[in-house]
Order: sequence, then C-alpha cells, then structure tokens
Amino acid sequence: MPSFSNDNGNVYQACSDTSQTEETLLDNLTVTYKQNEYELNDSISLVNDSIEKSFNLDHKNDPRFVLNELRTKNLDRPIIACININFLENKFEPLKSITKENIDILLVSETKLDDTFPLNQFEIEGYSAPIRLDRNCLSGGIMFFIRDDLPNKELELHNLHNSVDAIFLEITLRKNKWLIIGGYNPHKGSISFFLNNIGKELDKVLPSYDNILIMGDFNSTVLEKEMQEFCEIYGLENLIKDPTCYKNPSNPSSIDVMLTNKISSFQDSITLETGLSDHHKMTITVLKRYFKKRDPITVKYRNYKLFDSDKFRHDIEIGIEKLNTLSIKDFNNVFMTVLNSHAPIKTKILRGNNAPFMNKTLSKEFMHRSKLKNKYHKNPTEINKLLYKKQRNFCVNLLRKQKKNYYNNSDIKIFADNRKFWQRIKPLFSEKNKLCRNITLVENGIIISDKLLLRN
Repeated sequence: MPSFSNDNGNVYQACSDTSQTEETLLDNLTVTYKQNEYELNDSISLVNDSIEKSFNLDHKNDPRFVLNELRTKNLDRPIIACININFLENKFEPLKSITKENIDILLVSETKLDDTFPLNQFEIEGYSAPIRLDRNCLSGGIMFFIRDDLPNKELELHNLHNSVDAIFLEITLRKNKWLIIGGYNPHKGSISFFLNNIGKELDKVLPSYDNILIMGDFNSTVLEKEMQEFCEIYGLENLIKDPTCYKNPSNPSSIDVMLTNKISSFQDSITLETGLSDHHKMTITVLKRYFKKRDPITVKYRNYKLFDSDKFRHDIEIGIEKLNTLSIKDFNNVFMTVLNSHAPIKTKILRGNNAPFMNKTLSKEFMHRSKLKNKYHKNPTEINKLLYKKQRNFCVNLLRKQKKNYYNNSDIKIFADNRKFWQRIKPLFSEKNKLCRNITLVENGIIISDKLLLRN
C-alpha cells in the first residue's frame, strides 16, 4: 500500500473502514433478503398445500366428482351401483344429475311408488325404460336403470311370492351372460323368507348362468347365519367391505350387499355418500369386462341465427344472373351455395336430458349436504346431526323452490304453441315418450343389439 501523510492516511483509513462497513451491511442485507425470500416461498407453499388439501377435501365430498373420476379410470367397463333412496319421487332429479353417464347399471331400492307415478317421469336419456317393481307409497319397491346399449332382458318369475321385492335380469357382455338380481328385504326378521324365495327362483335359472351378481338392501349382514348359509350354498362373496348403513352412527352396518360368485371379475368396489338417502351410502363396483361405450349421437342442423331473407333472395338473383343458361342442376348449385353462406350447417352432440332447474347453486348445496353427512358419520354428535338435518331440509326446500320458479317463469309463448307446451308438460303425466334409444330384440331367448344384425 502506498505511503501517505498522516492526514491522508487517516482519511484513507476512514474511507477503508467505511467501505468495509458498506460491504458488511450489503452482505447482511443479502442474507436477510434470501432468508425472507425462503420464508415467503415456504409461506406460499403452505398456502398452496392448504388450498390443494381443501380442494381435494371438497371434491371428496362431491359424489359427482368421485363418480367422474371412477368413470375416467374405467371408460369401457360397466359400473354397477345400488342405493336405498327412501322415496324416489323427490330425489330423482338430484340422483339423475349424479349418476347419469357415470353409472351403467343402477338399482334403486325402497322407491315407495305406485301406479299413480307414470314411468315416463323417471326416464333418463341414454338409458332403457326403467324396470320397476312397485309396492306402495309407504314402503318397498325397486327400480333398475340400465344403459340402453347394454343388451338386457328381464326374466319371468312365476313362483316368487308377491311380497318379495326382487327383479332378475340377464345382461350380455361380449357373449358372456350375467345374471343380475336386485332385491330389497324390508325387515331383518324376514331375511330367511326373503332368501328362500330368491333361492327357489335362482335354482331354476342357475343352469343357464355361470356368472351371478346379487345386490340390494337386505337389512342383514353377510355375517349373520341365514346370509352365511345362502352364500355358502351358491359360492357367493360380498364385494363391499365398508359400512353402508348409518342408522346407528356409533355402530354402522354393512347391510347393502353385492354378492357374486366371480369376485375376481370386479374391481374398485367402494361406498359413496350421496346425501340422498336418510341412512344409506351408495355401493359401487366395476365389472372387469370390456364393453365399448356407445358412440355419441350427432345431429346436423342449419344455423338460422343470422339469416336475412331479403339478402338471401338478393344473392340468389345475383347468382342466377351470372349464369349463361339456367338448368335445374345450375339452380340447385346456386341455391345450395347461397344457403350454406346464409345458414351454415353445424353439428352438435346430443347430451342427456338434464333437468332445466338443476344449477350450480343446487349442486353446491348438495355437495355441502354430503360433506356434513360424512362429518356426522365420522363424529356422531348431536351438533353434527343437527347441522346435517338443517342442510338436508334446506336442500329439499331449495329444490322445490327451483322447480316452482322454473315452471312459473316459463315463457308464456309455450302455452300458445301446443307442441312446445306438451313437450314441457307431458313427461309429468304420460307414459308415452320420445327418447331416442338403441333397439334391443330378444329372439329365441337370445338378446340382439348389434345394429347390423337388427337391419337384417
């Protein structure tokens, strides 16, 4: 270091100390900034994790999300489900919004319907006409919903006691026949009588079927004597391992069963809280048999939204004037060219007949209801019970209000148009319908659904 006078040296030394201080301060600021940056990143990460956990928790309580995930995982495999609904009429629209396009075979038990409820009231676009067995408006009753491209037929039961709720179906999947039985046993004390009747009919048809699935609310678990003996006789096992009925939240039971003699043919068997049943969860399983999902229905139509008749006529005249000679072929070419310009052809895919009064508000409240019910199942306190019941009653009243508002706010013009009026009103009262379905024929006991075979 060069030598300076004392004064200059002192000045230099002071500048040196200042420079060192600034460097130290800068280093400290850098360290502090990095620490703050790390803390900020950690905070952001924690917030994101919290949001993600909250998002996942909310969607776990949304039955539609769970079923959509299951459908995505099993695009070309039949999904089968059953639920005790305890009066279908008021819960049909929410049930349809949850299950439509996600479940291929659905059994609903304890429907509590009679012949005053027209079949058309419970039809779903993309499904065959419901197969129903009614008891009365106070108890019992079952109903099957089956995707319309799944070849199926109902088997005739000649000796089944008229007090037993049971439907026998044959489902054909890639030349493999399945016997699917849906049933409802209203009381635990009648399980022996119920199973004896099922067993007698099963013995008659068993030689024709190697694959069996029996499901429904039996009001008895597979651990009870009568159920054990029935399962041992027919080599059945229960696919559902989790509790399904929470009538006694402190001691839930598995009385909604799915019994099969081909347990290795199923996967992803779960229970799902829908919030629709008073005490029961929906039981779901997936059949490990490939069955291609039906092709979507596409419709071509002309869009007349911007159509102007005067401009259309003017362009037709100009097109004709440009022709040297006018033939039918030339006129047709001019007409179609101008028409495609003014009213272009568009294509749309037909979706299911969603209830027009089902909206995001209703879906959100239904999801919240399921969330509260799951919370009550896990922690059955009086507070959680009251919160769930309050939300359940709120959802019922909200659904009624939305229906009322929808019909009250309907365009008055539909009353002047008979066609539109009856399209809106007729499904509520009539058995007739105009739903487009795939055709299935039964010829000599064989189910035929292939379009090429049907044409021949």
